[in-house]
Amino acid sequence: MFPKKLITAGALSLFLPLMFMRVAAGQELEPLEYAESFDDGIPVTWTIIDGYEDGISWEWYDPVDDPIGAPFTMPSIIMDSLISSNLMDEIIISPGYDLSRCQGAITLQFANCFMYYALNLHEIGDVDVSADGGATWTNVLRMYNNHFGPEIRQLDVTSIASGATDFKTRFHYYNARQEYWWFVDDVKVSCMATPEEPEMTLDCDGFAEPMHQVVTIKGRRPILPLKATLTDSETGVVITDVDLENPPV
Repeated sequence: MFPKKLITAGALSLFLPLMFMRVAAGQELEPLEYAESFDDGIPVTWTIIDGYEDGISWEWYDPVDDPIGAPFTMPSIIMDSLISSNLMDEIIISPGYDLSRCQGAITLQFANCFMYYALNLHEIGDVDVSADGGATWTNVLRMYNNHFGPEIRQLDVTSIASGATDFKTRFHYYNARQEYWWFVDDVKVSCMATPEEPEMTLDCDGFAEPMHQVVTIKGRRPILPLKATLTDSETGVVITDVDLENPPV
């Protein structure tokens, strides 16, 4: 039998079993993945920076008769230098991802096809990542002076991304003018992560006072520490962020 403590907020009293285990070594982890397939276009959460403000930058590409082939699952996104004689310095940036629950390796993966043209400006394709929402960037892949792909690229970004709550990726195509192109698709950031803390809601309407409720949570995973918000409907007294392992007395 687990010990219980009494939490009281006005007319509301709760007996809560102290059976909440903290995350420990060996606890079962779950996959965490942020993925973008671009099947429905470029989401508004992705940011495009048109370096020379000429209307030529990253765009959605949905070919009818000219698919790239494996490992691409069209549509995709493309930076097409061949269509313009203008200089290019073009960036597309992912939304921020919360990786604070990640344990161990964090991987950035994407379908990649960088076609290089040797007789012009020697274009460059950079993949950069940021652990602080884009305030600073670290280069994790630079492509130039050769063709790369079609291929799946997997980059270990653990040392940069570990603990980040606003992790971003950017694809930067520059030093280019009437070169070839760069295709990107199926961008994924993934890791194994601790489970999210479950939310608990108690509706006390219609019960005589005081109410004594024993709260238990069952599941195949170890139970995480919980916090609760208790509200007395009669007096309006609210207790927030109650630590159920060390509740108020």
